[in-house]
Amino acid sequence: MNRSLHCLLVALIALGAAFAALPAVHASSSAALGNDGELFVARVGTYGELFSEGESIPAGRPVLAVDRMTQDHPTERLLVPGTGDAITERSPTLLYEKSSRTLYVIWEGMRDPTVSALLLASLDDDGWSKPIEISGDISPLKGEPQVLISTDRFTTPGTDGPVERDRTLLHIVWWEESEGFEEIYFTPVVLDDGVYVGWNPVFRLNDLDTSEPVEGPRLPRSLLRSPRITAGGDLHAAVIGFTDGRSGRFLISETRLLPPELGVIADDIRSQIIEIGRTGNGNGVGSLFDKIRSQIIEIGHELNPGAVSHFASQCVSVTRRTLEEGGDRPIEALANDIRSQIIEIGARTLVDLEARSVATHDQVVEIAPREDVPEGVIATTHLVRLRLLSRRPAPPVPGGPVEIYLSEDGQRALVSWIEDGNLYYTETAETGAEASWTTPRHLALDDSLGASQAEQVLRRRVSRRP
Repeated sequence: MNRSLHCLLVALIALGAAFAALPAVHASSSAALGNDGELFVARVGTYGELFSEGESIPAGRPVLAVDRMTQDHPTERLLVPGTGDAITERSPTLLYEKSSRTLYVIWEGMRDPTVSALLLASLDDDGWSKPIEISGDISPLKGEPQVLISTDRFTTPGTDGPVERDRTLLHIVWWEESEGFEEIYFTPVVLDDGVYVGWNPVFRLNDLDTSEPVEGPRLPRSLLRSPRITAGGDLHAAVIGFTDGRSGRFLISETRLLPPELGVIADDIRSQIIEIGRTGNGNGVGSLFDKIRSQIIEIGHELNPGAVSHFASQCVSVTRRTLEEGGDRPIEALANDIRSQIIEIGARTLVDLEARSVATHDQVVEIAPREDVPEGVIATTHLVRLRLLSRRPAPPVPGGPVEIYLSEDGQRALVSWIEDGNLYYTETAETGAEASWTTPRHLALDDSLGASQAEQVLRRRVSRRP
């Protein structure tokens, strides 16, 4: 095994601390609070309304702006770049990430009455970034997209030793209207050392459940339009709960950003196999097996020893078996197969699998590395895993607005609504392969228990209940 793979495996030691850490997560809103007490508020209107003395854009054009307000200074209104070209700008969502002192703005730019684009821009101490189109040609949104932001740090080998890099992941969820039912979408947007990697996959979460629809009355629109995203059990995961209008079921899924070192390990092993095939050095294969096992085991004192040992054994086994059974297949094709299988093995063994998937939909998607990686730094492919954690019939709720609360592990949910001065709620039952919901209960809203207090009680019940 060459020196770069050795350095990479040693660098994986950092994963032990990373997976034990609590997530740095921030929820989204149309307002956000900065590190220095400044308040950011999104504003939507025409250029003439928001910038009465401005001349850079025609006065009647719709634009998006952000007001920055502090106690000791007058309000500063900032034009969000990239606005002013669409027929309308709407559904702004703001998030402030404390460690990088960065404000993220996500909004919908409507090109015509039937087509929109979802856009992202950021503001830090150096000014605005160039806006990014993270989803084009979508149906018009009917509410603000939900965004959850998490940050972590990872290590890759470099020419002068290990290199630490910061990573920001924006989990974005929204719903669109369709002819048959509301469609729920999710996209993970990765920033590598603050730079957008250049591409983000978009998933229609309704496709997670392929089972037959549940028979019953038509579900309330408010329920179908209330997806919820919350932080997962560690800084790499998010949990999404929603009701699928096609199947009539309530689904909870998990999206997880896998260790980036995993993709580099698989790439390096692939390259070595191709090199062995090119040179015809059969002895190199046996040596490769020994080195794969020994180097992976070296990190066992920082990670779970059982998981590491299992990962090493499976990597060796799949490499040996694929090469032995390859026959006359080109060595490049065999190496590609081995790479894919190593990624799948890592996805199963290097993360927490206590929450089992109930459906066949369980996939790992590769997000290609950014093109402008600094010299001396290995290009990193980011891996995102999406799987279904649970499904059950839709909760019994009336037609009004509802709130969804999810546990960090994705195994529990609670749905609430206000009716006749009471806060009603139903929660997931504890038994059954497709467990249902408890009989609705209620909390009386009065002077001793306000709506916000009651919501805090429900949120704690979901997150802390055994």
